[in-house]
Amino acid sequence: MSVVLLKLLDDGTVTGMTTRDGMQVFSLYDFIKIVCQKNELYAKRLWRQLKCTSDFTEFSLNITMLKHKTPGMTIMGLQRLLYILNKRVDVHVRPIVEDVFARYMSGDTSMLIEADVDYNNTLFNTKIHGNLLSLHYNFEPPKTN
Repeated sequence: MSVVLLKLLDDGTVTGMTTRDGMQVFSLYDFIKIVCQKNELYAKRLWRQLKCTSDFTEFSLNITMLKHKTPGMTIMGLQRLLYILNKRVDVHVRPIVEDVFARYMSGDTSMLIEADVDYNNTLFNTKIHGNLLSLHYNFEPPKTN
Protein backbone atom coordinates (compact mmCIF):
# COMPACT_ATOMS: atom_id res chain seq x y z
CA MET A 1 0.00 0.00 0.00
CA SER A 2 1.26 3.48 -0.73
CA VAL A 3 0.38 7.10 -0.11
CA VAL A 4 -0.25 9.13 -3.26
CA LEU A 5 -0.29 12.91 -3.62
CA LEU A 6 -2.05 14.36 -6.65
CA LYS A 7 -0.54 17.74 -7.50
CA LEU A 8 -3.29 19.90 -9.00
CA LEU A 9 -1.81 23.35 -8.42
CA ASP A 10 1.61 24.64 -7.42
CA ASP A 11 0.32 25.08 -3.87
CA GLY A 12 -2.38 22.39 -3.85
CA THR A 13 -2.15 18.62 -3.54
CA VAL A 14 -4.86 16.07 -2.92
CA THR A 15 -3.90 13.31 -0.51
CA GLY A 16 -4.75 9.78 -1.52
CA MET A 17 -3.66 6.18 -1.50
CA THR A 18 -3.14 3.23 -3.76
CA THR A 19 -5.24 0.32 -2.52
CA ARG A 20 -4.10 -3.30 -2.43
CA ASP A 21 -5.78 -3.92 -5.78
CA GLY A 22 -3.92 -1.00 -7.41
CA MET A 23 -6.75 1.55 -7.43
CA GLN A 24 -5.79 5.15 -6.63
CA VAL A 25 -8.29 6.90 -4.37
CA PHE A 26 -8.12 10.59 -3.38
CA SER A 27 -9.65 12.66 -0.57
CA LEU A 28 -12.82 14.52 -1.56
CA TYR A 29 -12.27 17.12 1.15
CA ASP A 30 -8.81 17.99 -0.17
CA PHE A 31 -10.17 18.14 -3.72
CA ILE A 32 -13.07 20.45 -2.82
CA LYS A 33 -10.75 22.74 -0.82
CA ILE A 34 -8.44 23.13 -3.81
CA VAL A 35 -10.94 23.55 -6.63
CA CYS A 36 -13.23 25.88 -4.67
CA GLN A 37 -10.30 27.71 -3.02
CA LYS A 38 -11.96 27.38 0.42
CA ASN A 39 -11.12 25.80 3.79
CA GLU A 40 -11.79 22.29 5.13
CA LEU A 41 -14.92 23.32 7.02
CA TYR A 42 -16.43 24.58 3.76
CA ALA A 43 -15.47 21.31 2.04
CA LYS A 44 -17.16 19.19 4.70
CA ARG A 45 -20.33 21.30 4.71
CA LEU A 46 -20.53 21.28 0.91
CA TRP A 47 -20.03 17.52 0.82
CA ARG A 48 -22.91 17.03 3.29
CA GLN A 49 -25.13 19.23 1.10
CA LEU A 50 -24.17 17.39 -2.08
CA LYS A 51 -25.11 14.03 -0.59
CA CYS A 52 -28.72 15.26 -0.35
CA THR A 53 -29.04 16.32 -4.01
CA SER A 54 -30.42 14.28 -6.89
CA ASP A 55 -27.06 14.51 -8.72
CA PHE A 56 -25.52 12.54 -5.89
CA THR A 57 -27.74 9.43 -6.16
CA GLU A 58 -25.98 7.62 -9.03
CA PHE A 59 -22.70 9.32 -8.20
CA SER A 60 -22.54 7.79 -4.70
CA LEU A 61 -21.66 4.35 -6.05
CA ASN A 62 -18.12 5.56 -6.77
CA ILE A 63 -17.31 6.68 -3.22
CA THR A 64 -14.81 4.85 -1.04
CA MET A 65 -14.68 5.68 2.62
CA LEU A 66 -11.15 6.24 3.85
CA LYS A 67 -10.20 6.02 7.51
CA HIS A 68 -11.65 8.67 9.85
CA LYS A 69 -14.74 8.89 7.62
CA THR A 70 -12.94 10.74 4.86
CA PRO A 71 -14.72 10.09 1.55
CA GLY A 72 -12.46 9.31 -1.39
CA MET A 73 -12.76 8.78 -5.14
CA THR A 74 -10.78 7.80 -8.18
CA ILE A 75 -9.75 10.42 -10.75
CA MET A 76 -12.85 9.60 -12.81
CA GLY A 77 -15.02 10.23 -9.74
CA LEU A 78 -13.26 13.52 -9.05
CA GLN A 79 -13.82 14.50 -12.68
CA ARG A 80 -17.55 13.94 -12.24
CA LEU A 81 -17.50 15.85 -8.94
CA LEU A 82 -15.84 18.79 -10.70
CA TYR A 83 -18.79 18.80 -13.12
CA ILE A 84 -21.34 18.65 -10.25
CA LEU A 85 -19.62 21.47 -8.35
CA ASN A 86 -20.03 23.62 -11.47
CA LYS A 87 -20.06 27.34 -10.49
CA ARG A 88 -18.58 26.71 -7.05
CA VAL A 89 -15.25 25.91 -8.73
CA ASP A 90 -12.84 28.84 -8.96
CA VAL A 91 -12.73 30.05 -12.60
CA HIS A 92 -8.92 30.18 -12.61
CA VAL A 93 -8.54 26.70 -11.16
CA ARG A 94 -10.99 24.81 -13.43
CA PRO A 95 -8.88 24.78 -16.64
CA ILE A 96 -5.78 23.70 -14.70
CA VAL A 97 -7.60 20.82 -13.01
CA GLU A 98 -9.25 19.73 -16.27
CA ASP A 99 -5.82 19.71 -17.93
CA VAL A 100 -4.33 17.59 -15.13
CA PHE A 101 -7.22 15.11 -15.40
CA ALA A 102 -6.88 14.90 -19.19
CA ARG A 103 -3.15 14.23 -18.89
CA TYR A 104 -3.76 11.57 -16.23
CA MET A 105 -6.39 9.84 -18.37
CA SER A 106 -3.96 9.75 -21.30
CA GLY A 107 -1.37 7.95 -19.16
CA ASP A 108 0.78 10.82 -17.85
CA THR A 109 1.42 10.30 -14.13
CA SER A 110 3.89 13.15 -13.66
CA MET A 111 1.40 14.89 -11.34
CA LEU A 112 1.55 12.01 -8.84
CA ILE A 113 3.97 11.61 -5.95
CA GLU A 114 3.86 8.10 -4.54
CA ALA A 115 5.51 6.87 -1.35
CA ASP A 116 5.48 3.28 -0.13
CA VAL A 117 4.32 3.09 3.48
CA ASP A 118 5.83 -0.33 4.15
CA TYR A 119 7.95 0.20 7.26
CA ASN A 120 10.25 -2.67 6.24
CA ASN A 121 11.18 -0.83 3.05
CA THR A 122 14.60 0.72 3.64
CA LEU A 123 14.36 2.62 0.36
CA PHE A 124 11.92 5.16 1.85
CA ASN A 125 13.89 8.34 2.50
CA THR A 126 12.21 10.86 4.83
CA LYS A 127 14.66 13.57 3.76
CA ILE A 128 13.33 13.34 0.20
CA HIS A 129 9.65 12.55 0.88
CA GLY A 130 9.19 14.46 4.10
CA ASN A 131 6.77 13.08 6.65
CA LEU A 132 4.46 11.30 4.17
CA LEU A 133 4.67 8.18 6.29
CA SER A 134 2.40 9.78 8.89
CA LEU A 135 -0.39 9.97 6.28
CA HIS A 136 -0.64 6.17 6.25
CA TYR A 137 -2.83 6.11 9.36
CA ASN A 138 -5.38 8.48 7.86
CA PHE A 139 -6.35 6.08 5.12
CA GLU A 140 -7.67 2.57 4.84
CA PRO A 141 -8.28 0.59 1.65
CA PRO A 142 -11.89 -0.07 0.69
CA LYS A 143 -13.40 -3.30 1.97
CA THR A 144 -13.94 -5.91 -0.73
CA ASN A 145 -16.98 -8.14 -0.56
